[in-house]
Amino acid sequence: LDMNIRGIATFGNGNPLFVIDGVPILTEGTSRNFNPLASIPPDNIESIQILKDASAAAIYGARAANGVVLVTTNRGKSGKTRTQIKVSRGVADVTRFLPMMNSAQYIPYATEAYQNAGRPIPVSFQEPLLSKNLQTNTDWQREGFSSAPVTNLFFGTSGGNDYSTYSFSAGYLNEDGTLPQSGFKRYSTNINSDFKIGKRLKIGETIGLSRAVWTGTFNQASSPMRQLNQQSPTVPVYKADADGGFDGPRLEYSPVGRANTIGDFTLFENSNLVNKVIGNVYASLELLPGL
Repeated sequence: LDMNIRGIATFGNGNPLFVIDGVPILTEGTSRNFNPLASIPPDNIESIQILKDASAAAIYGARAANGVVLVTTNRGKSGKTRTQIKVSRGVADVTRFLPMMNSAQYIPYATEAYQNAGRPIPVSFQEPLLSKNLQTNTDWQREGFSSAPVTNLFFGTSGGNDYSTYSFSAGYLNEDGTLPQSGFKRYSTNINSDFKIGKRLKIGETIGLSRAVWTGTFNQASSPMRQLNQQSPTVPVYKADADGGFDGPRLEYSPVGRANTIGDFTLFENSNLVNKVIGNVYASLELLPGL
């Protein structure tokens, strides 16, 4: 999740300051993987407020230069116990692809480009390799993306009376990515309680625990979509007798030696684990009525 409130700053980092249940949390770097909202189930968010003017700087200082996002998680209310159970399962899929050239369109186009540049025609665009490469039409987008299941579980309960309230929630999200070896898992639990002592004193606490696991490509400078679209349609994806079962890159297929992106995603595991503990304890004393 990327969020820009006041545009992108000079150094490319436009991340706002997140304040979750009164705890300021600065995002780390520009990676979306460190966005604090990634560790909170949407069902556990009671409200979100955006501060983007001078009022934010007056409260949080220079940290609010890119704006402030105030996040309040669910809190208990006096009355009957409320329980929420949510179970959902779905499928994520890529339904629209960019139109790309096939081999019969790409080879003449690339050949003309080499001729106009005064460079020799690559061997992959000449016989006897030309006829073979014309028969290969790899759509790297459709080969790379596939349907991915999504599972979301959430349990929450809250209640209380005139003197104390509580809220407890636990969530689990498992979202496979549409690219090989990519996905996101989140385990989370959150506890809030408030107590009223006498007529003027109120105390409470918030504890949030989460574990988030990302798998796949994290470098935003090397977009998987760009890597897939830059590969030649004359390059096959698979080769049965090759190490790992993937083909390319070879000059007999294409003059550009780009790595097999699908093979890289499938054979190399890349994961990022983030454990978070967010806690806050407060006490509120009413010195005079109305103050």
